[in-house]
Amino acid sequence: TVMLMGKFLHGTKYATSEWIECGCIVLGVSMFSISSRSYDFNGGNLFSPFGYAMILGYLVCDSFTSQWQIKIYENYGRRN
Repeated sequence: TVMLMGKFLHGTKYATSEWIECGCIVLGVSMFSISSRSYDFNGGNLFSPFGYAMILGYLVCDSFTSQWQIKIYENYGRRN
């Protein structure tokens, strides 16, 4: 998400190899998350789409914040 925000907010260009590396990491983590089974004590599945949505929301907000700060610092400078 940091790469996407950097591209949209700053127009940062990333090498194709970086995009491929990022895609492989996302694919690997997704496959691991989906394939692992977690059960509660009553035998029910603990998979929660709401939980995944919360994590995704966190990642988007976190990457936006860091990229936005860089943009503000570039435009107005840092005040110490």
